[in-house]
Amino acid sequence: MTKFLIATIHENLATGGSIKFATLVIAAWCYYSDKEKDKNGKPLEINDAMKDELYQAAKQTTTDPLAFIRQESLFGNLIKNERFTKLYTETVQKIYTNTNIKKLMQDML
Repeated sequence: MTKFLIATIHENLATGGSIKFATLVIAAWCYYSDKEKDKNGKPLEINDAMKDELYQAAKQTTTDPLAFIRQESLFGNLIKNERFTKLYTETVQKIYTNTNIKKLMQDML
């Protein structure tokens, strides 16, 4: 997932394209990595070799909104892109405030 999303984000950052939906996906990934539950409160089965690292990073999101994307092995240098970090911070904070991701996506349309 990250190889596709990250490449898309980099390309769109370089060309001035939209990054909002890819950023929403990463922010939702952070939230679900943190909570480890679906929208109905049922435990998620997370099959990811980096599950523990992502969980630890995601757990820090409420005090450090960029903690999740500091995982350089996944996100490369995106942390250094102000346009991305601004949108990511806004998006992840919205998700932590209102977990209705479907509504957030509809609002973006």
